[in-house]
Amino acid sequence: MNRVVLVGCGYWGKNWYNILSKLSDVEIVAVIDPKPVIEVNNRYDDLASFDAACLHYTHAIIAVQAEYHQVYTKYFKAKLGGQY
Repeated sequence: MNRVVLVGCGYWGKNWYNILSKLSDVEIVAVIDPKPVIEVNNRYDDLASFDAACLHYTHAIIAVQAEYHQVYTKYFKAKLGGQY
């Protein structure tokens, strides 16, 4: 089972959410977005609240504006042991 964190649930993130939620081997364990454009489960406003939840996940999809990619990529690369 692939346990996915989706970062950003806006213009592109909502598409990722809808596609991933239909896959039988994927579980969306968290969505990090203070104002998602669709109703989602397991939503966290920011990395601090997400990190405090101590969730187990295997993948992260980053669907935020380009200027924020580096911050989230570094965070999740460190958490996932350098894997992409």
